[in-house]
Amino acid sequence: MARSRNLKPGFFTNEILAEIDPLGRLLFQGLWCLADRKGRLEDRPKRLKAEILPYDACDVDELLNALANRGFIVRYSVGGQRFIQVLNFAKHQNPHVKEAPSSIPAPDEHHTSPVLDRCKPDANTGISGTSPADSLLLIPDSFNPLPKPHRSPARTGSLPDGFEAFWSTYPCKKAKTKAVKVWESLNPDAQLLAAILTGIERDKQSDQWQRDDGRFIPHPVTWLNGRRWEDETGNANASTSPSAWWELSGFSSEAEAIDAGCQQWNWREFSAGKRIEGVTA
Repeated sequence: MARSRNLKPGFFTNEILAEIDPLGRLLFQGLWCLADRKGRLEDRPKRLKAEILPYDACDVDELLNALANRGFIVRYSVGGQRFIQVLNFAKHQNPHVKEAPSSIPAPDEHHTSPVLDRCKPDANTGISGTSPADSLLLIPDSFNPLPKPHRSPARTGSLPDGFEAFWSTYPCKKAKTKAVKVWESLNPDAQLLAAILTGIERDKQSDQWQRDDGRFIPHPVTWLNGRRWEDETGNANASTSPSAWWELSGFSSEAEAIDAGCQQWNWREFSAGKRIEGVTA
């Protein structure tokens, strides 16, 4: 059932949102109207198209991915059912007091990766919904799904800005506390957050992340410390083919190299099948 929601002037000047196709922006507004009081709804692209964009020729699934890649929504599944969480929904909307409670589980309660269910979460990934919405104030520049960074994030049980979007998107849930500390040191702005989320979606399609039920997906701390979102696609070195890096490190196969901790981005740290002491690529 569609509901009335608030739209702020800042929506039209958000630079990250502007990167999305105009129909994607219109779809985003429609998601607010279909979402429950917690900003959640079923992830059913065909039905969403019929309810929000019935007269437009477009791929709603692709538009949803564009919104997710830029940190505006999270697509997740629970028990085989797919759902959407609109991020920062409670900050910008004031649901009617008589609106029915949400019956959809939150991503932090039963998280399942939208692409890979490889690693079990080690802690809840709460999406904030406890602060009163500021939407009645209609502050012109207050619509910002990717919050402005702050240098000294307050640790009162809440997560630093942008981390919940990263944690919900990254398929391996390990060492969350350490990942939060690395995130605080990075202190990403909206542009960097968008680059990080795009890098995760790219790596989800890689052979390494999809091999052996996600066995070789790096821990979040490792991925962030290595700034892996900056990895170049395709040939990482002009003189090294993607299929030969493990041979240059002295391994007989790619699987043997990965088992030893040697990967395409750090193969220079190994020789004759062993890590070289004191050498960092």
